[in-house]
Amino acid sequence: MDPMMTEEDRDAVTVFFRAHPLSFDSTRRTVHVEAWLHDMEQTFLMCHIPDYLEIMLAAKCLYGDARLWWIDTGERQVPSRTWAQFRAVMLARYGPLPPRDEGAPARNPDIYRDMRHTRYQMLSQAWHAYPGETMSHY
Repeated sequence: MDPMMTEEDRDAVTVFFRAHPLSFDSTRRTVHVEAWLHDMEQTFLMCHIPDYLEIMLAAKCLYGDARLWWIDTGERQVPSRTWAQFRAVMLARYGPLPPRDEGAPARNPDIYRDMRHTRYQMLSQAWHAYPGETMSHY
């Protein structure tokens, strides 16, 4: 932590990280940027985070390409350090994908079910490699 921080700021940072905020990794995209920004805002409210700490704390929750982008470029794009600017820059960089072409094939709605089934089969095969074990309780 920054040695120039006040005791209240240190307490706010501690409370924030104890709330286990979501991280945003642009390479995995396990969390959509809009959902991540909303979660950050809710965590800031819940933890009573001062406005001037919001961007610093949010940046600490960036991983992968998003973190490298923030260090190299993003900080310069948010000169006044307001949450509104940070939000706009993140949405511009990692926001929703453009709409698909009408001629593109439709998504398979069962793809996640199929992926879960395949993963279950792989785990089941690995599990049965151990004598006397079953997956009946899964």
